[in-house]
Amino acid sequence: MSYDGPRLTPGAVRDSLDLYYPARRGKSQTLGATGLGLGLVREVSRLSGGDLSYEVDDAGRSRLTLTYAAAGAA
Repeated sequence: MSYDGPRLTPGAVRDSLDLYYPARRGKSQTLGATGLGLGLVREVSRLSGGDLSYEVDDAGRSRLTLTYAAAGAA
């Protein structure tokens, strides 16, 4: 998934994969967000042999990558 919305700081990008971390606290508090989304996806993917990564390029575009090993791969 790619996203061209508001940029996150490098620290927020790293921390956004932790459970209960709302990346934009002011907006998240207004919306009642708990910061579960990306952290929960990462935890579930890791429990099933995958992982989730989050990168932001120099232009500020975010990229989330969900990876799993191919079926039957060691």
